[in-house]
Amino acid sequence: KSEIGFGNSEEYNGLSVFEKERKYDLFICHDSRDKKFTDSLFDGLTRKSLRIWYDKISLQIGDSLTEKIDEGLQSCDYAIIIISKNFLSNKKWARNELQSLKARQIINSRTVILPVWLDITEEDLSTYSNWLIGKVAIKASEGIENIIENIARVIKNRRITDSNYSNKWYKEGNKISNLKRYEEAIKCFDKVLEI
Repeated sequence: KSEIGFGNSEEYNGLSVFEKERKYDLFICHDSRDKKFTDSLFDGLTRKSLRIWYDKISLQIGDSLTEKIDEGLQSCDYAIIIISKNFLSNKKWARNELQSLKARQIINSRTVILPVWLDITEEDLSTYSNWLIGKVAIKASEGIENIIENIARVIKNRRITDSNYSNKWYKEGNKISNLKRYEEAIKCFDKVLEI
């Protein structure tokens, strides 16, 4: 996590106010019975410096599940959907999250859903959603590192096309440099170079 404190802004939870305002790169939609796989995926993606909404990390005791999940769904650029037999049999949270993301993808006319097939076949999926069958997916059997690299590439490509991402970090780096906070400025410029 970044320890950059922009201008006179306060830091909280190890992130600056500026970085807190950023949307999540990813939301991980899954069935809780698949935690072993999703934990590994989360760990690998965080090593790629991606901001991820993941229930195990993002939910705090006393939070409203519906409000926090909806907030996560609305504030992510993409959502990884871990489609497993557990997911397909889940009639509650996972299905509702998928429906919300599907609607957002259709309304915004851009890819939001990044499907990962976890030990399922096209036949398993055909009884659940023909719409999902038509989406390019990556299979968990291809290896967790391959999944992580593919997803990180999608995010990197999005950042390249989103000039605001690099421009914000560049401007903040200049401001901080003018305050003679050079180590922090370098961290900002490193963010620009991520793309």
